[in-house]
Amino acid sequence: MTAFVMPWLAGKYIPNIDARVEGSQIIVTQTQPDVVFTDLPVDLALTASSGATVIRTIHITGRSQSVDVSSLGSVTSVKVDPEHKLLIQRPFGEVVHFALRDPDAKSVALAGNFALRPVSAARSADTWTLDIPLEEGRYSWAWVVDGKPLAAPLNGQAVTGVRVVQPLTRLIARYPK
Repeated sequence: MTAFVMPWLAGKYIPNIDARVEGSQIIVTQTQPDVVFTDLPVDLALTASSGATVIRTIHITGRSQSVDVSSLGSVTSVKVDPEHKLLIQRPFGEVVHFALRDPDAKSVALAGNFALRPVSAARSADTWTLDIPLEEGRYSWAWVVDGKPLAAPLNGQAVTGVRVVQPLTRLIARYPK
C-alpha cells in the first residue's frame, strides 16, 4: 500500500502519463516533474491495424517502461486510461469516443451541451460511433435515434450521461499542500 499511497502524499502533482507506440513496444512514461508513482495500475486501449481495440492493464513501476505488444500484431495507436478510472492529468481537446449498437436505427445522432444541435454518428455494421474533441468542462449527452431522444437503456447500453473533462493541474495550483 505504501508504494501506491506515498506519492500522493509526498508529491505536488497528480500522475501525467504518456504512451506511444515504437514498433512492437508501447513506451509508457510518467512526465510529472516530481515524485514518480511506483505501483500505479493503468489501462491502455491498444488499437491494432485490423481496427480491433484491446484493453491491457499494466502496473507502472517507474519513470518509464516498455510493454511488449507483439502478440497483437501491428499496434497503430494507444490511449491511456480510456474509461477515465484514474485521477490523472487530462489534456485539453481530449477526443471522447461514443458508440451505440442499434441494428434497426436509420439515423443516430448525439445531443448535448457541446453542440447547438445533435451531431450525426457514423454507421459501421450495427454500431453507430462518434468521436468528439472536448475541452475542459462538464458535458451532458443523450442519443437521438431516428429523430427521437432515447429515454431508457437500449440493450443494456447507457443512452444518456455526463462526461467531465478537466485538467487537474488547475485544481492543484488552487489548493497547494
